[in-house]
Amino acid sequence: MRLPGYDGELDVVAVALDGVIAGYVNGWIDPLNRVGDFGLVGARLEYRRRGLSRAVLLECMHRIQRREVERVSVSTGVTNEPAMRLYGSVGFKVVNKFLEYVKKASHSGGS
Repeated sequence: MRLPGYDGELDVVAVALDGVIAGYVNGWIDPLNRVGDFGLVGARLEYRRRGLSRAVLLECMHRIQRREVERVSVSTGVTNEPAMRLYGSVGFKVVNKFLEYVKKASHSGGS
């Protein structure tokens, strides 16, 4: 929240009747490039499959659009099928895929 460019108006939450934050999204804007981006998007496990992630994402998109950005992006792993369905349902299209390379931990089996 202390990073340059942070705007609390782009944090959107869905609050359950008991006061629990059930769904959430964090939006960011790169003012130099006029690009919006989404950080964390999701819902607590017990509140999933109720449309909350979609609702907060759409609200955040509307708030970002009012700031005259040229485009909006979101990233997720290609195997995260629920996220891919969510983002597709609000109009996102896959434009890039990145491969992630991870170095496996070496096992030193002394001889």
